[in-house]
Amino acid sequence: MTLGLEPEREAATAGGATAAGGGAGAARLVEVAIDAAGAGGARPYTYAVPDRLADLAHGEAVLVEFGRRQALGVVLGEAANAGGAAVKSIVDRVRADGPLLPPLALGLARWISAHYLAPPALVIRSMLPPGLLERLELVAELTPLGGEAPADTDPVDLDLLDQLSGGARPARDLAAPDGRAGLLRRLRSLADRDWIALD
Repeated sequence: MTLGLEPEREAATAGGATAAGGGAGAARLVEVAIDAAGAGGARPYTYAVPDRLADLAHGEAVLVEFGRRQALGVVLGEAANAGGAAVKSIVDRVRADGPLLPPLALGLARWISAHYLAPPALVIRSMLPPGLLERLELVAELTPLGGEAPADTDPVDLDLLDQLSGGARPARDLAAPDGRAGLLRRLRSLADRDWIALD
């Protein structure tokens, strides 16, 4: 008995070939289950995979823009063409050690979600060790700058760099005046300038 998993796996493989190779400059699109309460987590959402995450695998935990905040999600598989609609890109992968679920378990989670009309993220959460998603956190660490920050650097960014001068710290332990979403945007910006490393 296959529980209907085999055809879905073939469809996901075919979709991956289409999305990844659908012409020059075509972005790879994936379905992501958002770990959000209420209606937000009731269905998967489509996100584009940036070039730097080209090796992103099904079942990996990712950070995505979700409404006015960033949220944790799990890549379910390849998505169909968005039909010209604007699609946000995945911000980053959360872990560097591979998928949270193996392919067969991820296929089972998708089947359970579709068959019982259950939110996909809730099904995935129930298949993971208790508290695993809560233990995933963003850690920031200074990189060698090779000199002082430019004089025109934002004072809040300078304060964040100063907070990291004592060593790597979880993002939840850092303080910034513009709330958690603003803090995460600032940390991503500092990482893009190679002043800090995020893991």
